Amino acid sequence: MLVELRGIQKKYGKSLILDNIDLSIPEGEALAIVGGNGTGKSTLLKIIAGFISHTAGTIQRKEHIQIGYVPEHFPEGIRFTLEDYLYHLGRIHGLSTKYVKDKIPLLLERFHLLHARHSVVRNFSKGMKQKTGIMQALLWFLPPVESFLMLGQYKYNILTHTLWLTAWAIVYSFLLFTLFLFIVRKKRF
Repeated sequence: MLVELRGIQKKYGKSLILDNIDLSIPEGEALAIVGGNGTGKSTLLKIIAGFISHTAGTIQRKEHIQIGYVPEHFPEGIRFTLEDYLYHLGRIHGLSTKYVKDKIPLLLERFHLLHARHSVVRNFSKGMKQKTGIMQALLWFLPPVESFLMLGQYKYNILTHTLWLTAWAIVYSFLLFTLFLFIVRKKRF
């Protein structure tokens, strides 16, 4: 198992958001998390990614696993250019200058955003901000570890031309509900 949750509970004050969640994420299988607004889908993803703590239960992650997370809403007011934003995020996360400088052009090319590398992120459209969020999550995936990417609620048309075969997860929005689809596999370059 890449990630295993047992008896996960999350409370905010007296409100119980998640109660007794058991979940296993095995390598090579897809997982969909489906639910209406306010049912705890994003909270569960943040717990799996390690961004927030759980109130009770246990989480086991495979050693050296990398988890990328793209939240539904991109932070507003980013004053950096796209290239500088990705560079600083990479450095904040402990990646070497050489690695970050080598990886950014590859991501910009894959996401068809080379033309925007010197544009200020806060001026981007919603779709370009979503692509930027996906790129920042993919920035620190280093081979040959097992990795997967979790994304918030995104529109299918934003992702169809931006994610590629080496991506680890795809999220589809279907009509009035959202599926979180995890595709977990060993990364290959």
